[in-house]
Amino acid sequence: MHLDFQSGAPTIDFVIAGVMKGGTTALWHILRERPDIQVAGRKELNHWLGLGARIPFGLSRLAYKARFPRRIAGKLRGEASPDYLYHPTAIDALKRCNGSLRVIIMLRDPVSRAYAHWNHYNEKGRDARRFAEAVRDEMSGACDTAYLARSRYAGQCSHLLSHFAAEQVLFLKSEEARQQPQDAWLQTARFLGVAPEPAPQRYRFHQRSYPEPIDSQLRAQLVAHFEPDIAAVEALTGWDVSDWRDMASPEIPLGR
Repeated sequence: MHLDFQSGAPTIDFVIAGVMKGGTTALWHILRERPDIQVAGRKELNHWLGLGARIPFGLSRLAYKARFPRRIAGKLRGEASPDYLYHPTAIDALKRCNGSLRVIIMLRDPVSRAYAHWNHYNEKGRDARRFAEAVRDEMSGACDTAYLARSRYAGQCSHLLSHFAAEQVLFLKSEEARQQPQDAWLQTARFLGVAPEPAPQRYRFHQRSYPEPIDSQLRAQLVAHFEPDIAAVEALTGWDVSDWRDMASPEIPLGR
């Protein structure tokens, strides 16, 4: 579907643009309850995918506009579609939509993110393979499920920062958001320029158990696979992500 970026498309002030399985749903729910913020009626509109992307998503301009409440002066407007970061054309389109856009990105331990992505598809019946098989197939080029590709963040974030100034982008570490959700919200409030009121307690960043643990040898292989990217993310964000190198994930128990 061709997307219409001409006059009449609603201006959005911010977007949660990544990453899939990074904890964006909890943050979106918090934003929905803010009196000074207007968000789209549902998450993952995926409107700005397209224009060269191979994904057949994308709402028409009028349908996209209808997803938002009528604009009220003084209120910020935004949406959450964590697929955007992964697709360069979406970032390009967002830049054309609003050069002053504020972009929120949540980054998670890449091995855990890839595993959660696979588990989501497996539970939905979209991928019947075991995780190890899915990873092997992706590494060999036998499939394009992108469990690993989506977890290589450095290139995605560099592309984002080539379009938006650093002060327009907020990077949140998913593990810290789960451990200290109020701190993550206060960072977001300061970034958006809204009152730093406490977030509702009922919305927490998910931490779930999985039916099958990651084999310890496989996790070690994947940590090694992601090491160059992890180092690049540290340089890009200034974070300490040594926990991403741990052989044992705090949220996904290891197998033998």
